Amino acid sequence: MKENKFSIYFPGIYILLIGFQKPTLLPWFAGKIQASDLWFLVMSFYIAIHKSEFVPIFGRLMRDRKIKWFYLTGLLFLLTNGISVLNSYSQPGFIEWVGRAYLLIMSMVMLLFLYQLKSENSNRQIFGIAHIFGISLSLIGIIGWFLSVAGYHNETTQIYLNYPYFGDTHRLKAFTTTPSMYISMITICIVFCFCNYLFYQARKIYLLYLSLFILSALLAFTKSFLFIVAALCVLLLYKYIRKPVWLFMLFITFMFLHVAVTHFIVISNSKAGDPKLTESPYTSNEILLTTNHFSIIGTCYYTFKKTAWHLFAEYPLSGVGLGNYHGEVLKLQEEGLYPKNLPAFDPHSTFLGALAVSGLIGFIGLILLGFSIFYAFIKSNVMKDPLTFSLLLLFGIMIAEGISMDILNFRHYWVLIALIVFQCSNLKINETVAE
Repeated sequence: MKENKFSIYFPGIYILLIGFQKPTLLPWFAGKIQASDLWFLVMSFYIAIHKSEFVPIFGRLMRDRKIKWFYLTGLLFLLTNGISVLNSYSQPGFIEWVGRAYLLIMSMVMLLFLYQLKSENSNRQIFGIAHIFGISLSLIGIIGWFLSVAGYHNETTQIYLNYPYFGDTHRLKAFTTTPSMYISMITICIVFCFCNYLFYQARKIYLLYLSLFILSALLAFTKSFLFIVAALCVLLLYKYIRKPVWLFMLFITFMFLHVAVTHFIVISNSKAGDPKLTESPYTSNEILLTTNHFSIIGTCYYTFKKTAWHLFAEYPLSGVGLGNYHGEVLKLQEEGLYPKNLPAFDPHSTFLGALAVSGLIGFIGLILLGFSIFYAFIKSNVMKDPLTFSLLLLFGIMIAEGISMDILNFRHYWVLIALIVFQCSNLKINETVAE
């Protein structure tokens, strides 16, 4: 089969549009449709027109064991979530289930286009998309941040009042929904850029890109910046030492540090009763440890975890149901079991959130899906191929982020997963498919 000249442009445009998360106002879909989703319709239409080319590719993809297992567990994940929806039906829950089905299908569409890349140019094309994506995210975010600080507030920045450790803070998010969402995107760009510089093309321009990406990540003022530091350190150790145990221990250290600073705040005892702290939406006001000079209190993330576990204990088998979590938290707040100063946010944890929302049934589906992605790395040249190692590093960051964020609806992570299972598969990128 001839190489498709559009094979890089379709997924490339989709990825760029992920950075512009201004939901389209379609009431039935609860405002969840975004520009990237509309472009996905164009991609699907193109595949339908050229189905004689794509059907053989789909068959070849499904014959690869790693890709097949990923999509089988993906379907199982959808089935277990569907059980939760049927058990406690709500329209928002059904829409959320449809959204997850869409993301699984989108990852397959990405694989169809990835298959058509030239083997000798595939790495360069992947790095090129990451660079362009990172440059657009960074320039939009940094320009918007400086305008906001100068008094011209805009959508690219969120102002947080009495933010722990930083006070009143302008937090960069570009045109994504939150600073945490933003940094999860720019982290991918940073890892790919640094990998490209260290192992493929040692051009000084990539150090300029890297500096730009890191600056924008800093201005997001999020604790996930620790994962960027971890990624840079791990890639350097991988280049010069390549001792798997050291790499693993370094990453685990940063992960535990991130969990600690996300869930706990250290304050002096003199500030324990400060209204700026007790009335803020960032702290639980639950003192976990106190000494003569300082106290450790739980953050909002700490309370989110406790609440998710509480709801799981009440509904252990199938959870409260997709789309119902917010209402259950409001009930707990009325009963005095949830702090009045905290918004009734979603779980902010992929794992505890799965337990609370879809119970043990959904959690098992999630774990099997995660194992199928990890399985893709088995017998792959992780320690010999820098791109594969970088993807493993990003997968580790994704799992670590899942401790404190709901990552299942992150479109960029599903694109990343598609790239992982394809890179680690036994397929040859430009392999001929029989007509």
